[in-house]
Amino acid sequence: MSPPESTTRERILAAAIDAFVAHGYAGARIDGIAKGAGCNKQLIYHHFGDKEALYTAVIEHALAQKPLPDSNGPFAAVDHVVEMFERGHEERCWMRLNLWEALQGQDVPSTASEPRRRRLAEVVTKLREAQDSGLIPANHRPEHMLVAVMSLALGPYVLRNLVQFATGAPPEDDTFREGYAKILRELLPMLLDPPKPG
Repeated sequence: MSPPESTTRERILAAAIDAFVAHGYAGARIDGIAKGAGCNKQLIYHHFGDKEALYTAVIEHALAQKPLPDSNGPFAAVDHVVEMFERGHEERCWMRLNLWEALQGQDVPSTASEPRRRRLAEVVTKLREAQDSGLIPANHRPEHMLVAVMSLALGPYVLRNLVQFATGAPPEDDTFREGYAKILRELLPMLLDPPKPG
């Protein structure tokens, strides 16, 4: 008896995530994904259409795991950004996908960019709402604040070799994480705390 469609689809998606993380969009092969999923290529085309649509499904799946920030507090709080850094080691697959895209440039399908543009637009809206409510400063464009905050929170994992060479430890090391979290707590108030009246 053949497995249910949802199980087959999930296996294909899991194999595709592994392949794209390991090889990037350009380097991943449908044959390899089919082998990893334990199915034939025709099933991949049946469920997803083509490689571009499969990659877009991988991106959409990854985004679905990420909750939107609450404009009434958590994103505006230093604690939230520090937490993003502290759980950054759990985001290695997502970061590797993004690094592959940066390296491969135009080889990445444009359809895979749309889900992220929509998600980031939602986050920017949340930041703008926090600015309007006085929770974070309104003297910076929310798009720029988003890039700055994400860079501070996730930079050590993207630049893991720099961290390793500079400190002798990977970004997952407890001593490094403790020291970097302390730096974030000192730097972030200048970016995220609204100016005090008077």
